[in-house]
Amino acid sequence: MFSRKLPPALTRAAAFLGHPPLALEVTLWVLLVSAVAGIRLYLWHLLPAYFWSDDGNSYAHSAFRWLDGNEMLFDGRRGPTYTLLIAAALKLFGAVKGVIWLQHTLGAISILSILAVTRYCAGRVAVVPLFFCGLALAFYGLPLHLGHLIRNETLLFVFSAFALGAWALALKTDRLIWLFVSALAAAILGMTKNVYVVFPLVIALGVLLFSKAGWAPRLLRLAVIVAGFALPTAALKLHEANASRVAPPEPQAGILFFGRTGQWTKLDGGIEPDLKDLIRQDIEDYRRLPKLDN
Repeated sequence: MFSRKLPPALTRAAAFLGHPPLALEVTLWVLLVSAVAGIRLYLWHLLPAYFWSDDGNSYAHSAFRWLDGNEMLFDGRRGPTYTLLIAAALKLFGAVKGVIWLQHTLGAISILSILAVTRYCAGRVAVVPLFFCGLALAFYGLPLHLGHLIRNETLLFVFSAFALGAWALALKTDRLIWLFVSALAAAILGMTKNVYVVFPLVIALGVLLFSKAGWAPRLLRLAVIVAGFALPTAALKLHEANASRVAPPEPQAGILFFGRTGQWTKLDGGIEPDLKDLIRQDIEDYRRLPKLDN
């Protein structure tokens, strides 16, 4: 084994990138903020409108009713989160385009927040890689498109970023507030669409495995996590208890099965005849509905 010395230019470059000066970091952050905000402002300049998705009515109908002076009643399948964002935007800005402004703002804040958390956890040595990662996120087409769409995917990005970012801060600092914020963001994310099914278990295992405190402080941290996850559900239950009418939740798994898989099944012949016999009656009943949810 032998080592070969790097050329002087590479040695100086490595030393510079390993300890970038404060002036460089400030410059890169200014460029990042400008890129994240600027591309969204430019997009709105090019397209000062919104896209109404097929699911838009189920999200917005309750918000429109509420603005007309009626009771806020959430859709049983969609849940309350995106409806509340639409209602807040309409109340603040007086137009549906306010939803787009709010979505792009939240998307930009999420990108900058997750970059700032990574910088805090990794130190200044991460500034240059983070700059390029931030540029990739700033110009990534999918979040930009979703920011212009009346659909809840922007909130999935936002709450995912805050749940993971707050959890990273909790692991770094061992502070209760970040555990609570992470659990709260993950709970609201699950209420919007449950894409982080195992995240409560992950946070709890993080407390048990990585916390340096004794068992009593660890139990306190677990209680904080439970409180964060329970708060949105408790608020929704309180609303439903005082509402004149509550739309029952619709099973998403069943809708996806019948609407996007079951109705196309060839029941006679082919593979798995025993399995097809088990679902035959359900599929045939579904096909007789006047409107198929496909």
